[in-house]
Amino acid sequence: MEAMRGRILELLARSNDGGTLINHLSHLVETEGPDTCVALFQILTSMDLTPDEAMQHWIALVSHHGSLQAALGRQVTLATAACDYFSSQHRTLHTPKIIEVEAYERTARSSRVDGLTGLLNRATFDERLHQEVSRAKRHDIDLALVLFDLDHFKQVNDTFGHLAGDAVLKAVAGAIMTEKRSEDIAARFGGEELTVLMPETGKQEALVLAERIRRRVEAMRVPYEGQQIAITISGGIASCPVDAMHETGLVQAADRALYRSKDLGRNRTALNSSDKRRNLRLSLPLQIDIAPGHRQERHFFAEPRNISIGGLLLHSPQPLSVNSDLQLVLEDNGVPIEISGNVVRLFELPEGGYEVGVAFHETFLDRKKQLASCLLATIRNEPPQPRDFIWDYEADIRRSESTV
Repeated sequence: MEAMRGRILELLARSNDGGTLINHLSHLVETEGPDTCVALFQILTSMDLTPDEAMQHWIALVSHHGSLQAALGRQVTLATAACDYFSSQHRTLHTPKIIEVEAYERTARSSRVDGLTGLLNRATFDERLHQEVSRAKRHDIDLALVLFDLDHFKQVNDTFGHLAGDAVLKAVAGAIMTEKRSEDIAARFGGEELTVLMPETGKQEALVLAERIRRRVEAMRVPYEGQQIAITISGGIASCPVDAMHETGLVQAADRALYRSKDLGRNRTALNSSDKRRNLRLSLPLQIDIAPGHRQERHFFAEPRNISIGGLLLHSPQPLSVNSDLQLVLEDNGVPIEISGNVVRLFELPEGGYEVGVAFHETFLDRKKQLASCLLATIRNEPPQPRDFIWDYEADIRRSESTV
């Protein structure tokens, strides 16, 4: 939306000819859609309209502009037509105030933006979060939220001073602005917590972007009075509607995931999990042979931790790149079960090695019964053991039992 506002402000500054400006704006509406009208009326009238309302008003305003010019017999600016339309015809504005757009935008920007980081402030973010959650529910689309927290930020302030802390916050905000997409909404959530709201984005896509931001921050050094300050960040990801259906729940879910990142050692990103540890736990005598694509010829072994039809959690001796494809082989009594998947998360464990989350590819779904049968055989021959495997699909097990 900010990029769209910038384009409209540029058109307003370039042309005071109502007809020419309307032609340019009409072309923008045709190419970019109703969000253009939303941004236009925010600039001209400070009204927050839905895309449908904004489009209806735009069509009516263009018609009103033509009628007004014909009645007066002279050129009429778009701002004049808008003022007359909303105060005389539609009667939405009762006592409009005339102000230069550039002066108003400076004032409006200072009320929307955090003065230190240049990101949106908390109040503006809360408004946008409400809008995006409502839009996600209305159109049945995904919405992802990432909460970032600067690791050991108090140590930076205590060691280098609060001005150095300000410099670090601005640098991290700059990294977020560089890596985020144009449609993403970045804000300072509070203190050293920053956030990115990602419309029409699922958890796995959000994880890829969050990891990109995390790695960029990890690699940078912030110069301050001849010193180079290193900083890392931790992140937590939640999504609507999977984790929550309203703003408060979504923030709480992302916050839980953030604290999981902190508990696991910081400088990592975690996905919120709804696992309540009520499911059947299995101890499986299986090894997993991982061949990470064609770039690595040598296979190596990793131990499975949690397993379900949808995915697998591994303990791996070496890191695997997030979003990379894997070929996995589970062996049960010498019978291989081949699985392909995608790495969706990676944590370095304090005790050594890495925790790797793998989401199975859809092509594996037709082999569900084979894996379920393997697990059922284990259930019959060995009692469940705690803190090993978690099977999240008890219904699938019951359905598959009749086929074994």
